[in-house]
Amino acid sequence: MKTKLWISLLALAAACAPTVGMAAEHAKGALGFHHSDAPIGIRYWVNETTGVDIGLGFSSTDQGDESLKRFALEAGAPFKFKSWEKVNVLLRPGIAFTSQDVFVAKGDTDSATTFSIMGEIEGELFLAKNFSISASHGLSIDIYSPPGDGDSATNFGTFGNGITQVGFHMYIME
Repeated sequence: MKTKLWISLLALAAACAPTVGMAAEHAKGALGFHHSDAPIGIRYWVNETTGVDIGLGFSSTDQGDESLKRFALEAGAPFKFKSWEKVNVLLRPGIAFTSQDVFVAKGDTDSATTFSIMGEIEGELFLAKNFSISASHGLSIDIYSPPGDGDSATNFGTFGNGITQVGFHMYIME
């Protein structure tokens, strides 16, 4: 099921990529982020229609004698579906991994992890030649492993990254 979804999203993106019109002009590489869970990231356009996104996030929260750590890694492959002078519409399959320490007993911690497979449509608006903001929505399959010996759960649903979670990219690498 998961493999079929992934292959279908990639096939759709590849089939639609040649429909790019007058594209927004920008450098090839950017610093920025797509998801706020992994805010240290890059976007690099391999060619006119295909890019690569990689993001990283981490935190450590002091809880007295313990520090709860959180780690996130997110990657995606944006494909330009449609472009205008200052706007790109992107099809973006992606994956994410998150690990979060939680208390399981007094003074004892363990990690909860989530692995996600996503397919989304992103709108990227250029406010200046090399600066864009973006928002997206799509589908996600999330495999959640709770701390301890609990059973994993697989969830499926929609998501949206809108006005409260706007991503951005500063295109600075030629």
